[in-house]
Amino acid sequence: MADNSAKIAELRAILESGVLEVETPDGVKVIYDRKGLERQINRLMQTDNTLRTKKPTMTTVQLGGF
Repeated sequence: MADNSAKIAELRAILESGVLEVETPDGVKVIYDRKGLERQINRLMQTDNTLRTKKPTMTTVQLGGF
């Protein structure tokens, strides 16, 4: 698992800015796909271990019953 919080924050800032098309100083035009950014954020959030509120269950013990 990785710490993806910086990348997630960067992608969220791009989405929240509303600017989906940027031209760099050397003349390269970058066009962001809103849905693609959202998918990438979701994928990073699933693999990010800093956003978890509790650790995953390793074992369970059942006492009694059939």
